[in-house]
Amino acid sequence: MKRIEMLSSLLCVLLLCVPGLARAQTTASLWSGTTAPSPAQLDSDITPVEVGVRFQSSASGVLDKVRFYRDPLVPLSRCEVHVWSASGALLATSVWVGEGGPHGGWVTLDLYPDIPLAADTEYVVSYFAPQGRYTVTEDFFASGYSAGVLSVPASGGVYAYGPSGTFPTETWNNSNYWVEPLVKMSPPETPLFARAYPGNNAAAVRWDAASGARTYSVLRATAEAGPYQQVASGLTRTAWLDTSATNGVAYFYQVRASNTYGTSAASYRAPVTPAPTAYRLWQTPPSGVFASDDTAGVELGVRFKSEVPGIIDAVRFYRDPGAPLEERVVHLWDAQGVLLATGIFVGEGGPGSGWQTVDLYPDVAVQENTPYTVSYYAPAGGYTVASQAFVIPYYAQPLHVEADGGVFAYGPEGTFPTLSWESSNYWVEPVFRVR
Repeated sequence: MKRIEMLSSLLCVLLLCVPGLARAQTTASLWSGTTAPSPAQLDSDITPVEVGVRFQSSASGVLDKVRFYRDPLVPLSRCEVHVWSASGALLATSVWVGEGGPHGGWVTLDLYPDIPLAADTEYVVSYFAPQGRYTVTEDFFASGYSAGVLSVPASGGVYAYGPSGTFPTETWNNSNYWVEPLVKMSPPETPLFARAYPGNNAAAVRWDAASGARTYSVLRATAEAGPYQQVASGLTRTAWLDTSATNGVAYFYQVRASNTYGTSAASYRAPVTPAPTAYRLWQTPPSGVFASDDTAGVELGVRFKSEVPGIIDAVRFYRDPGAPLEERVVHLWDAQGVLLATGIFVGEGGPGSGWQTVDLYPDVAVQENTPYTVSYYAPAGGYTVASQAFVIPYYAQPLHVEADGGVFAYGPEGTFPTLSWESSNYWVEPVFRVR
């Protein structure tokens, strides 16, 4: 028994020492819960009814209690509270057994189990009044209501006649039935997997989204041990481009997440030394490929994303020595098929083969985690292809291609390619730069 107690104590100490695990908590609620609702009235309705409120939180948290107001004149001795998803799935319940007469006011019930709340997601909390006589204020939710991170939409007070546990969806005169969630809120988790990529007098930093975060800040130092200075704040995306960096200087970046309740510990350090760098999907000649005997005009491309912002200034494609064409036009598209830039390649057959690079006009700024497509037109077919290359996603950080990311379209030059066949790779790629 002593051994178990010692291990338990050691575990508690270790958890408290890990950054981001021992985070200060506070409770978010719709009302103070210390004074009687005003204005409010005790409804004379004596029909059994479930009354509640629709709400959401702008930050993730944990719902562990529900509170409602009980008028001292109400004679009930038992009450049930419920937590629901927006679609009516029962997530948790609790039962309160009290006394009639003078035992009134705000009643707080612990839930089992606690309910993790996702940010910006609607839930419902309610309680069952077996003899009616609930406290109500009409027109309270005529235009919605907010308190810190919690909010209630217009007509957010809901009810349902029937047995206990009936999902309440009806509304009446924008009424408030004085029931509320008590949500444990914490500063966000520490951002994970921070990584930095070099560019020409620039660096791009990315990180994974942190649970509970509303904004992020980026810190920078020229020594791993610091000191670190904040160089960006109020960021709502999970990547940032530093254009104040200098080529040849070593930098170290950290990221912090913030919400209404505080700021996380800094992420692990991401080192980088800026230098002109071109990023591509492939660094070696194609293998396992063949020149298609297709002779129809076709647009061939690849859908890709970058995990950091930057620019696309060229497109590369692999040209087989036996390809009979002399001119190929390359294209860059957004996800909806809007043409962003083009380039023209004029070459010769025979020895003029292998990887061909075509500059785009104009250069195009691209956003992180946003799909784009680069393609080229083969007017007489003869393109290089490898089937089954994109059965699973392909990564060449910061770029990546989703499964079945090789695309094509038959038709005239400039047809947006969206079709895929046997997860094929048509050996075309963007030239991406951080700047």
